[in-house]
Amino acid sequence: MNVNRLRLYLASLVALLVLMILPLYSGPYMMMILTSSFIYLAAAEMWSFLAGHLSVISLGQQAFIGLGMYTILILNEIYKWPLWASIIFSGLVGAASAGFISLSFLRLRGFFFALSTILFAEILFHFFRNWAFVGGATGLRLSIGYKIPLQATYYMAYITSIISILTIYYLHNSKIGFAIRATGCDDEAAAEIGVNTFIIKAICFIINGTITALSGAIFAIQTMFVHPQAGFGFEWTLAFVFISVIGGVGTIIGPIIGSIIYVTLRSVFAGFVGLSMLLQGILCIIILSIAPTGVWGLFSSRMEKFWRRLKRFS
Repeated sequence: MNVNRLRLYLASLVALLVLMILPLYSGPYMMMILTSSFIYLAAAEMWSFLAGHLSVISLGQQAFIGLGMYTILILNEIYKWPLWASIIFSGLVGAASAGFISLSFLRLRGFFFALSTILFAEILFHFFRNWAFVGGATGLRLSIGYKIPLQATYYMAYITSIISILTIYYLHNSKIGFAIRATGCDDEAAAEIGVNTFIIKAICFIINGTITALSGAIFAIQTMFVHPQAGFGFEWTLAFVFISVIGGVGTIIGPIIGSIIYVTLRSVFAGFVGLSMLLQGILCIIILSIAPTGVWGLFSSRMEKFWRRLKRFS
């Protein structure tokens, strides 16, 4: 193990420990900000991984968020399932829906696949919007959100984000990692050397659906209310794209930086939704013009040059 990697592991461990004890010293507002950051981080990591390593652009991620929210609403609020079982089943519903998309649309490429995911999310939006059982267009309250402490929701989001990061790290560094990178670079060339590109994409997309649906379920607990626009709004995918692009697509650290920037902007300009989106767009253009690989890409390249110069003079 080289020195840089050891430093990274130690820094990560310290950060995890700090975030673990942070709820003990944080107020309700800070808890809400951190919980939101973890929710967006968990799902954005998945989008960034698909786009950066597999060249799979999904613009219908809100489908999984909405399914996660409505699954926990139906099971926990209406049928009185235990909270933990409802959350787990939300992930399973996300996996099943991602499996359906994989079988139906994953062989499509580029724009056509992206468009099919949007249409899938829109179909779900109109279905739940007209389903009176779950409140139709007005939605229903999720009372469990009022009953559990803020710290519990925080740790749910915290654990989900860690699972998301560790899953990506494992996929990238395991035996399947080579097949993933080969598929992302050129799926036809990968198929020529024996890689089943469809299976590789399907596995990763199903994992993406699972984690994103879990994020949706936890978001429903945090907001304590579920309605179609909150779950199936296109703003979710726009947020994941912004977070990934700003931080650095295809990296683990990038979405961490991006989620902090996104949630901070959204919180500061909470009363000015249009202004917040305008600033996000301007910031995105500025960062892409300065650093096409994102904030983390720019920082890591500068640090690499710094260490090289330092070695020359040592």
